[in-house]
Amino acid sequence: PGGGPAVEVASEDTPSGGVASAYRGRIVLVTGVSGFLGKVLLERLLWEFPDLKELRLLLRFGSHATPQLRFREEVLSSPIFSRLEGRHGGRAAFQAQLLTKARIFGGDLAHDGLGLDGDAYAALASGLDLILHSAALVSWDERLDSSLRSNTLGARRMLELAKHAGGARMMHVSSAFVHGQRRGHCPESIRLCRAQAQA
Repeated sequence: PGGGPAVEVASEDTPSGGVASAYRGRIVLVTGVSGFLGKVLLERLLWEFPDLKELRLLLRFGSHATPQLRFREEVLSSPIFSRLEGRHGGRAAFQAQLLTKARIFGGDLAHDGLGLDGDAYAALASGLDLILHSAALVSWDERLDSSLRSNTLGARRMLELAKHAGGARMMHVSSAFVHGQRRGHCPESIRLCRAQAQA
């Protein structure tokens, strides 16, 4: 009824064909994969879009670990990837397959150029189709200047990367403090305060 296009709905066990084909051969950058939400996002990308050309992952250096080691220890060890491990015939096979598709860049949102040298920045931007930006500092006691550098200016730096990449699309995902203590329905609308409405 209505004559509109049919909408394909994916089951839990199979990738959605229409959307998956749109991402076939694409290069996607994901930030925040060491966090809870980032792991969920990465798992879903890998499940729904198995034909991505390349996944680029931006991780900070740890106090005693390279971004590559952090990825192996903090991300790949997560049980969230269990269904992907099942699809690929076990943990070792899944990890080996993922490591052929993933490129890990050691960078930091708090620094200009994401803390990368010119060559690494160019490599990160080259051919990039989509940025899924979910990295943020979410500690309750983080210093305000640190939060602003990483969260606010970090999002701006990701937009600059998208521009440098020739207009890659970007989706910013925020997982904290969006609606605070509000309960019930939270519409995505902007409400003007009285002073703004009267101006």
